[in-house]
Amino acid sequence: MGDIQVQFGKVESLSAAQFEALWEKTSRVLNAYLRARKFELHTRQDLIQDAFQRIWALRSQIEFKGLPSWFQYCKRTVDHLVIDRARSHGGTLDGQEFLETTPDESPGFEDALARTLELDSIAQVADDLWLGTRPAQHEIKLLAGVLILIDGRRASSVLRLLARESKELPRDVIAILSADRTLNEVLYRGIYLKPNELAARVLGIKPDRLPAVVEAISANQSFEEAGVLWTPDELRIVLRKCCDYDPTSAIRKMNFTKPRVNIDDVIVRISQSLPFMKVVVQIHDAGLALGIPTEPWKESGVWRRLAFQYTMDGLSHLDFQDWFTRPAATVGFEIKPLTLHAWISNKRLAGQLASEIKRRWSLDGDLD
Repeated sequence: MGDIQVQFGKVESLSAAQFEALWEKTSRVLNAYLRARKFELHTRQDLIQDAFQRIWALRSQIEFKGLPSWFQYCKRTVDHLVIDRARSHGGTLDGQEFLETTPDESPGFEDALARTLELDSIAQVADDLWLGTRPAQHEIKLLAGVLILIDGRRASSVLRLLARESKELPRDVIAILSADRTLNEVLYRGIYLKPNELAARVLGIKPDRLPAVVEAISANQSFEEAGVLWTPDELRIVLRKCCDYDPTSAIRKMNFTKPRVNIDDVIVRISQSLPFMKVVVQIHDAGLALGIPTEPWKESGVWRRLAFQYTMDGLSHLDFQDWFTRPAATVGFEIKPLTLHAWISNKRLAGQLASEIKRRWSLDGDLD
């Protein structure tokens, strides 16, 4: 979006580029604000468009006094639109509980982030903060890294294929994969699995088979796939460990009972099914064979990013330690219990991310 400074004053004094940049941020905030109150996507889009039209019509009367007050004004505009819509629908509208909700007018900064920032925006900032600065042609270089280091494609074939997409792309694989950000993101993509993907990998099934697993648990029946059998209690432990914390999953709503199996045995079985060690070894060995510098993996950046994301998903920091200590050691990084405790329990990573987002949002009135 570029660096655009918005001066205090009437909104109508903003240039088209300034207002476009301002509304781009505003629409993300409003979308998250409405999504948190259970509005469907189409309703959110309609309300945001209506808010834009109302604010644009009143731009000569609106003072811009910085982002916090601007966002509050836009949210109040949406509040009024919601009430108007509810009245026109006879008092019924998806997200009806929103009408009885009084937002906290003085939230802490981290609480405000959770309500106003979309998860993909947080992820982008976290990537930049811990994985490194994006090099030129990052996306195509990242694609090359994934194809070569994760998928195991021949480097020469990949380079020939991608050369058709970009004539400026270096013809040397080392030059393409030498940036810290590219290498870190390849490793991150190789060993970060979303909650349901993680559960499916442990069970040896495709993610779209998880509903069948939930049905088996509900019926207190075992589940078998490709000759591998899991008892209902074992399935409960796997889902608790791997994806019970996924807020979009019906699994979270299940009534888990105390299992009648040895939990430690199931934990060992889960650990043996995890792909992290295998993937890290594959990526590391492929990099060494090609002469690619693997020093970025010896630094803390990619491991901070993984620790933040997995614990944000709901994994305990003890599980993270158990699952990633050996893979990290394989590429030369030591995950120390005290360091991990400081990262997660003492909220050092959350604090770093909050500071970076606050800097980017330039709460004194600047937009970057």
